[in-house]
Amino acid sequence: MDAQDQLHEYKEKIKNEIKGLINIGSFDQANLIIEELEKIIKADSDVANMKAIIRLLTGQFEEAEKMLWDCFASNNQNPDILYNLAYLYQQLDEQDLSYRLYRHVLQYAEDQDFKMEVESIIQDISLRLQEEQKNIKDFIILSNCNWESVSERSTQLARALAHSGYRVSYINRSRNKVAVNNPNPQLIEQESYEGAVMEWGFVKVMTPTVWTYLDNEIAVNDKEWVQKLVNDSTNEVVIICNTASDINIVNEIKGNVKIVYECADDSLSTFSEWKDRPNRKFESLMIKKADAVLTSSIAQYLSKTPNQENVYLANDYSSDRVRLLMEILYREPQQYSKKNMITRLQADFEKNPDREESPLLSQYAATFAETNVERFLSLSEKAYLGLRSEYTLQNYAYASYLNGEVAKCIENVLNDSNVEDVFKSEIVFLKKNHQKQINQLLTIKLLYLARRYDLITNEIDKLEGLVRDVEYANYYCEIADLAQAERYYKQVLSSETFFRGSPLLNRNLAGLFVQKGEIAEAQKYWKHKNALIENYIPRKDRVSRVRFSIVIPTRNSHNTLEYTLRTCLDQQFDDCEIIVSDNSSNELTKEMIDRLADSRIKYIRPSRELAMTENFNFAISQVSGEYVIVLGSDDGLLLHALSMLDCLLGTLQTKVLHWNYLNYGWPDVTMDGFQNYLGIVPFHSGRIAFREMDSMQVIQGVIGYALPHTVLPMLYCNAVIHADILTEMAEITGSVFNCSIPDVYSGFAAAYLQKKYISVNIPMSIGGASGNSNGIAYHHGKSDRKSNEIKNDFLRLNNQAGFKRENVIPNVKAVESAIADAFVNAKNLFFSDDEFLEMDRKKMIQKCADGLIRSHSTFEDDLNKLHDSLNDSPELQQWFDTTIMKRKETIGSAKQGAFEYRRGFNEGNLLCLNAMDFGVTDVYGAAQLVGKITGV
Repeated sequence: MDAQDQLHEYKEKIKNEIKGLINIGSFDQANLIIEELEKIIKADSDVANMKAIIRLLTGQFEEAEKMLWDCFASNNQNPDILYNLAYLYQQLDEQDLSYRLYRHVLQYAEDQDFKMEVESIIQDISLRLQEEQKNIKDFIILSNCNWESVSERSTQLARALAHSGYRVSYINRSRNKVAVNNPNPQLIEQESYEGAVMEWGFVKVMTPTVWTYLDNEIAVNDKEWVQKLVNDSTNEVVIICNTASDINIVNEIKGNVKIVYECADDSLSTFSEWKDRPNRKFESLMIKKADAVLTSSIAQYLSKTPNQENVYLANDYSSDRVRLLMEILYREPQQYSKKNMITRLQADFEKNPDREESPLLSQYAATFAETNVERFLSLSEKAYLGLRSEYTLQNYAYASYLNGEVAKCIENVLNDSNVEDVFKSEIVFLKKNHQKQINQLLTIKLLYLARRYDLITNEIDKLEGLVRDVEYANYYCEIADLAQAERYYKQVLSSETFFRGSPLLNRNLAGLFVQKGEIAEAQKYWKHKNALIENYIPRKDRVSRVRFSIVIPTRNSHNTLEYTLRTCLDQQFDDCEIIVSDNSSNELTKEMIDRLADSRIKYIRPSRELAMTENFNFAISQVSGEYVIVLGSDDGLLLHALSMLDCLLGTLQTKVLHWNYLNYGWPDVTMDGFQNYLGIVPFHSGRIAFREMDSMQVIQGVIGYALPHTVLPMLYCNAVIHADILTEMAEITGSVFNCSIPDVYSGFAAAYLQKKYISVNIPMSIGGASGNSNGIAYHHGKSDRKSNEIKNDFLRLNNQAGFKRENVIPNVKAVESAIADAFVNAKNLFFSDDEFLEMDRKKMIQKCADGLIRSHSTFEDDLNKLHDSLNDSPELQQWFDTTIMKRKETIGSAKQGAFEYRRGFNEGNLLCLNAMDFGVTDVYGAAQLVGKITGV
């Protein structure tokens, strides 16, 4: 018998001994043996199950429940664990849950005597249950959220259903992508479940595959999977949809199914990305198709209720939603009916002394939408005039439509500073140029404000001629049906018509061309749209918020900052402010800015010396713009940046836009070989490509060191972020930046909060590296006087501000440890409970070690720092001792290498230049050179 067999025999012997002690009630002795056994074997489900049994038999039900579910999650076909769970709930008098779990035991039990015992228990329990409680259902959840996103409502609902004893197939709609060489979808063999399914207790997490040809989707197997799950189930199947566009799947599913629409409470926000626009069309179709529509928002409930009986208001807690779901699916209880719910809401509003304050008054008004439209109008108008918000306008617009008060509502809208300028200018354009069908046209605009997309096409059909084509084109743009929109726009543009002067038409055409990747054509229409708004809406009546805030925190860098500012001032777009936060120890920066004398520059100065992160926060606190970009004082914007960003943000409607910046080495940079380097990623001057990034996958990739940290949407040089995101960051943590590595920290935070963001292939900025750079001085600086002064100043101010690294992060000069530090800080503040987003510490330590220089005097000290950072993990320390310390003569590099490149195009199609060859000695000259080369 080999050692492995001996160990197995020993473990089985000990387990049997523990079982014997449990059977005779010697729980203390059993616990002692379990503690000793766990020192030898880790994560054994049998041992964990026995620990849970002891808790169960000693009345520690809550602890036993958690332990048993944890056991079941790791070993979900073990009949003993299921039996213990069923017995637990039987003791807690949760008979229907116990009944379902005992039924599951029969699927996996093999011993016939055991099965007969379980069948007898099931028969006994069934006598005490109502018929509907014995009706077991299977659930399919279609979700756009990754299973790893534990804070998302769909994953919480799946877990709650599983803990209620129901089987759940969680179809993760993020999808795996597979590129094929043949575009014929019939030739693609549909992927089986194997390899694409992860099991978590009663939950099967399934990730469909989408097949692409030349980046175009040609096939996806999610419909086939749903149909197969329905066909294979012997129970009634409930399909839970989180997105209205899932109507395209459920409409084709055959079998014994019920549809539940678990709608997001912000599903029709006006600030939604292009990809979400189809939901505007599908929303009403899904509501009509679903057996039940659940929402936790009173506002959303009231907006979906008119003429619908299947909408239910649920609490936002997963267990409550499961309880409500079961009530609706099994019994359709009268207390949740629309009539009772509306009556209850009205009574609650009428008892509320703050009812007259918006938006409560607007919600109260909406309760009369079907029973008293005149009162609906009077109350909603009062609410809207009291608080001109998106929600109060939605109700007021719908009430005005129902009461035929279109003209009055439109006049109020024209005086609303919160309504988009393009929308208001379109109304002015129509009133000036098209009196014949103006009533129908204004009614259509009102329905857009009311978000009643189900009624819009009825009104469009009342129009005639080219006007009808224009409105259908606009409608199809609103719901992102690009093919239909383009077909109608072609008819409009083929004729000489005054509609070429429509701000809305020009905006939509810009969006259409962005989706097609034709950025030059898109910008043409976008600029025309901006000019038309200038013509139709006086400046005083327009949305007053600055479009861009460019933030430049600086310290003793006036010589490079002047050229950074020139890149920001020499843009083809003026609606911006440039905030310079001067944390310098001299007056040279202020003197330089006074010399530039440009009103767009807002100079501020803190009252005391600040650490870099503190200066970032001080500068950010001064912004008034809609979108924010942060640059270092040796970085720069490319000269096309603001005009192109304005177009992209306006058409894609995203709050976070990311790009990869270009790299430039100033002549005085201390990193050998990097002086005067300029790397340009070639891009077509008239074309653009963009893709949606899944934040969870990006964060996992970065902290697993499989992706570079620059793929994060950092509030520093490579992303523009909406001010709302920054406000949310500050509200959660007290400030926007909370780490000595502010750029990477902000990337983790913004990505996590936004969940998805857009990345474009055209760079918008240049990341400069100069002799004034903190990062270069700290990570790459030589022992020259200037680098040491910058490094020591950086460390002094950080210490003064109290910034220090966590003990698990080695304090070595490595980019990987800086990334880890930023991640740990972001995780602690934003997603501490997210167990799936974990740093790969082993890889981090390995990469830090690989980056060490053996000839440096700090080599041994740095190795010890790496080792000491693993004090909390003896297992990792042992790995470090055996794989790194014992071969430290081969770790890292023998000496510091210089940055090397070959002029011209390298293998990655990167154009590498020595900027000095073109007479370029600063970042502004580099930006001009990029413009000349690329033609943008």
